[in-house]
Amino acid sequence: MRNLFPFFTRLPLTGDLDRTRNEIWLLPLLGIITAFLPSLILYFDFPVKGLFSVLTLYFIIGLVHIDGLADFADGIMVKGSREDKIRAMKDAAVGIAGVFTLVVILLLQIFTLNILPFWALLVSEINSKMSIPVMLYFKKPLGNGLGSYFMKVMTTGKLFLSIVIYIILISMFFSFYNESVISILSLLMPFCIARISVRNFGGINGDCIGASAELTRALSLVILVLSRIS
Repeated sequence: MRNLFPFFTRLPLTGDLDRTRNEIWLLPLLGIITAFLPSLILYFDFPVKGLFSVLTLYFIIGLVHIDGLADFADGIMVKGSREDKIRAMKDAAVGIAGVFTLVVILLLQIFTLNILPFWALLVSEINSKMSIPVMLYFKKPLGNGLGSYFMKVMTTGKLFLSIVIYIILISMFFSFYNESVISILSLLMPFCIARISVRNFGGINGDCIGASAELTRALSLVILVLSRIS
């Protein structure tokens, strides 16, 4: 699992990329680690806790996935051919669709975390990390980037191991916080993103996978808020 840290976090650790992709099934477990410190901020109810929790989370995991979300949004909002959409997604400049999506997702996370208990971020980050093996399992690579590199080793066996870890973690939370189980619905997101990606771009790349991770976390938090209101 150590090899996941250099690629999926900003922690100052070294690892081997080949070993990283063979350990990709451990990602749900990494969610507990990446969300631990941001969840402590929520637990101790610091002032403006939602904002500081989100800032701490991105300080730990970096901005790669949220940058992918912006690129993904730019790509799908472009009118034109599939090539036009791919070109917009790969453009280094962030367009208005990307900016708008980032603002909405960041605000959603900040405001929901001001309402929710500390464990909600832990559960949502587990869901976010689980969405990545699900996306990789579709094996619809767009180009020869890192997304394709990881898809090549995402076997049914590795996905099954990820699911087992995920079920164990969610069951642990469910035993203390019954409402946490409803957040499983957020894992519909990678299926939606995969379908949108294939329809618009003809495949899935790292930006699509990053978008799925970010949107799954945000959807988890929204679902948990709605469950408390109803």
